[in-house]
Amino acid sequence: MQIDYNTESPAPIVVQEIRYALALSIVKNLLENGVIDRENATKVTVALANLYGVNRRAI
Repeated sequence: MQIDYNTESPAPIVVQEIRYALALSIVKNLLENGVIDRENATKVTVALANLYGVNRRAI
């Protein structure tokens, strides 16, 4: 099976990983500033991972 690569734009999964990383940094910031608690931060990371179709990372 041959995979065609487009060097002009990143693969869709890479874009989703970047979006997830950005959202995760916002959640981490909210957690550090006491806006949300650890339990809700964990729930948000799971929901975001499902939304973006990536593996969840710990914060």
